[in-house]
Amino acid sequence: MSREEFLRTIIEDRYGSLRAFTKNIGMPYTTLVSILKRGIGNTSVDNILKICKYLGIPPESLYEDDIFFQDKSNITLIRNITQLSAENKKLVFDYINFLKNSTHTDLEIKSYYKLNSSNKAKVKEYSDLLYGSQEKNTNN
Repeated sequence: MSREEFLRTIIEDRYGSLRAFTKNIGMPYTTLVSILKRGIGNTSVDNILKICKYLGIPPESLYEDDIFFQDKSNITLIRNITQLSAENKKLVFDYINFLKNSTHTDLEIKSYYKLNSSNKAKVKEYSDLLYGSQEKNTNN
């Protein structure tokens, strides 16, 4: 999946259409269509920042060589993250940054990306159980 396909999918999922999205953010429809046709790399930083702001995604998530775009199940992940409160989004992004910066988890992250959707769901379920039990212990 290309970055442009990723953006189109998120926009259409959230706003129903590209036109509705552009009206909401105050961007000409033709500008967005041009960005999606010509490629993100050929547009202004201001336009990308504006799009990312209204979609609630970090601009660095559109980095060209990101393995993220090779797995369509990541769209579900983005949809779920964008529905979180600001506080919970921060927790998720802090955790992601921790994983990215940790020298010991490189292998685990690479292995995670190789999993199919079903196995990724199991990892998420186990993580939820782990973090849920930690929260209970913290609250006691």
